[in-house]
Amino acid sequence: MVVPIKMGNYDRRNKEIDESLKRFIDTEYKKKIEDEKRGGAEVIHATYIRYGAGLQAYHSIREKALEEALKLVKGVSESTKAAEQQEKWRSVMSAAAKQSYDGLTSTFKDRDFDDFKTLIEIVALADSDFYNRMGSIPLVEAQGKVMEYLVQLKEEQKNLERKWDELAGDNASLQKKVNEVTEQLMQVFEKTLKEVQQENRLVGERLAEGVKRAGLDPSKARSEFSTAKAALDTLVASVDGMVPDGETYIQRLKDLYRTNETTVILFTQTRKSVKEFLEQTNLEKAIKMVDDAYKKSLDLANGCYTPALKEDAKYFVDDVYKEVESALDKFEDVYEDFVDKHKGIFIGPVGDRTAQDLVNRERWDWVNNEWKRLNIEGELKKIYDDSSDYWDVSLDGVPELLADEIKKDLKSDLDALSLAVRELTDWTHADAIKFLITDYPRLKLMEILNSFKG
Repeated sequence: MVVPIKMGNYDRRNKEIDESLKRFIDTEYKKKIEDEKRGGAEVIHATYIRYGAGLQAYHSIREKALEEALKLVKGVSESTKAAEQQEKWRSVMSAAAKQSYDGLTSTFKDRDFDDFKTLIEIVALADSDFYNRMGSIPLVEAQGKVMEYLVQLKEEQKNLERKWDELAGDNASLQKKVNEVTEQLMQVFEKTLKEVQQENRLVGERLAEGVKRAGLDPSKARSEFSTAKAALDTLVASVDGMVPDGETYIQRLKDLYRTNETTVILFTQTRKSVKEFLEQTNLEKAIKMVDDAYKKSLDLANGCYTPALKEDAKYFVDDVYKEVESALDKFEDVYEDFVDKHKGIFIGPVGDRTAQDLVNRERWDWVNNEWKRLNIEGELKKIYDDSSDYWDVSLDGVPELLADEIKKDLKSDLDALSLAVRELTDWTHADAIKFLITDYPRLKLMEILNSFKG
């Protein structure tokens, strides 16, 4: 920040005017008195005294005019607009310039006092220039702009709080659905695997019993093996049914993923809009704007006609700057609060808590671990191996043609079981399954969130 010069009042110009008046009295006025003594024109002493008193009275009028002007920039409200504030300020100072000039020049109309009127004219012109210069200082508009920034920041604060509540709320509802679907999916596979394991044991038991009874009575071999075959058909159907059941839940997860993806996209769009907003409305920009306005205001002050006017103008600029700085301090407080509240969400790198709220990594890690725990591929291989062992039975005592027919049927059923197991295994390795069950949180969405560095 630019450090202003020391504060003070505006009496330097008053003293300067008093000194000018004293010089006039010491020279012109005394000269006229000497001329009168030598037979010249009579000097109206009372008029000179009255005019001098009027000039000194102007001091208080001038002081009051500047104090009234400062009221415009003291304690400005948040409804203050830069252009309107500058226009009001310019209007007040322009009126003060006219009042100053008219008030001084209209007081001295007597033709006999042209010499004194010349002094008054010089004072009036210089002071009018002072008011016009002070009416043009950009500090006032800068103050209005700071207040506009402050209001915009507060409005953006409310908007972001509302948007985040919506995003987090919608995502909490989404994650609840994700939890339900994934738990149902896991339960379906776990339950079905248990059922298939039980059916497989039942197939083995029935086959063992059938072989035993067929050995005692070969004529019953076909019917005994038909009972076991029916159990095997049920086993194959159960394995086949796992894919469509799983597909139903996977499709629901895909739909939820798209919803989650939409949430993240909306989040990224909001971050982009916040970044663009802060490029236009930020503390650094506000400070630079005020500093530049202060320097330009001092330049205007330095252009005043007399040394005293220059000094008064500088002090006046500093008094205005003090009020602008107060507005800037308010903006700084709101700005820092804004950044603090949205850091890790809409500002800077995305924080772990934000990522958790948007993607729920812990839930997807749980899904990944549960999927691995089920070990579907391993369980299916065990079921198939057990079934192959069950059907590798001796058909001694069964007529050869019937035994060949039974073995052919057994091979056909085993091939069907093998195909069902392979298809289910392939399905569990499909890209869609891997994406949704194992890689989801660490790929696309987390990559998007982790890409934000500032």
